[in-house]
Amino acid sequence: MDLSQIGALPYLKVLALGSYIFTNERETDWIASLKRSNRSGGLEEPYLDDCPILHKAGQYGPLTTGGYPVPGTVIYGVGQNKNTYIFENSIKWHHVLSGWKNSMRGLKKFVMGGKDWSYEFLTTKAILQQDEYADID
Repeated sequence: MDLSQIGALPYLKVLALGSYIFTNERETDWIASLKRSNRSGGLEEPYLDDCPILHKAGQYGPLTTGGYPVPGTVIYGVGQNKNTYIFENSIKWHHVLSGWKNSMRGLKKFVMGGKDWSYEFLTTKAILQQDEYADID
């Protein structure tokens, strides 16, 4: 699923993604764009549970112009298909989070990881009051 194809969600305040693999910058940009396109003031609580950014992968072709497998094509076993494409992604979470810090000013809570979600979450304000984050404004 390509998140960038969903479009604007005008009243979305909370977004929870689990086991979603980000494959390109359009998808992380879509999350940041919710601030600009959201009539209710923007996304306040993103939860990303086990959501890595794909760094490198091999994919049997053919592929769409966006780099996704063409729907309906058969993926052959190793060595049977000569049209293998190597995908390498240059974006990393530190790039994405740095951009989100500047563009998503309405955040009240941001949770990312792959842990048990039954524990108490700290708000952004509470996290920034901790000593190790004293230099972040």
